[in-house]
Amino acid sequence: MNFLIPFIAVLLLVATSTDVSANIRYVHARAVTSTDHYLDVVPIEETLTSSVMCVKLCATDVRCLSINYHKNKTCQLLDTFYCKDNTYVLKSESGFKYMDVDFNRQPDEMKLYQNSVACVSQNRCSPKCRDACVLRSAYSNVVNGYIDGTLATLDDTMGVTMGQCQNTCISHSTGVCIAIQYFPIIQSCTYLSMTRDMVHPELFKYSFDLEYRERVCI
Repeated sequence: MNFLIPFIAVLLLVATSTDVSANIRYVHARAVTSTDHYLDVVPIEETLTSSVMCVKLCATDVRCLSINYHKNKTCQLLDTFYCKDNTYVLKSESGFKYMDVDFNRQPDEMKLYQNSVACVSQNRCSPKCRDACVLRSAYSNVVNGYIDGTLATLDDTMGVTMGQCQNTCISHSTGVCIAIQYFPIIQSCTYLSMTRDMVHPELFKYSFDLEYRERVCI
């Protein structure tokens, strides 16, 4: 029997000095389809609280990317996620739920991933899980901002339109491009090998000068 709501959505007011996105971010936590399982990694924090508060704690800790939650109210914050490493395993233990936690995603967008074959059959229910989906030509998760640094960067080009930027990403020749950052003032496009879900949340910086988009993968 499922003791925990399989999907928790939380709207938080995030008070930061650098966030120009009206200080609002959506937080979604989705339990994987395998019941009574937890992700076998060392938690960064463990406490006793409700499932909703557990998600809120994750959302306010810049290291947290997923949670284990037990029906006895044990909340474990994790700094990694199930599909990040193919050596990770979900261990069976009665009362546990493993939940992916995703940020800044609209409910309709999350449904694309939660209804996918990868979620139902392989427990890959998060937009972070790019190892069990098919990249599409459509883009989603459009927001003003960028991933700071070069961790996710394949390369960049100058003097291109947004349409050219998107098309080049789809047919990128030197690596798998799954997201873009576009600077319209100078018509600059940066091609990314990672989405902002795949890096720690603090690496994503909000800026009205740049537009971030990623390819739909379901």
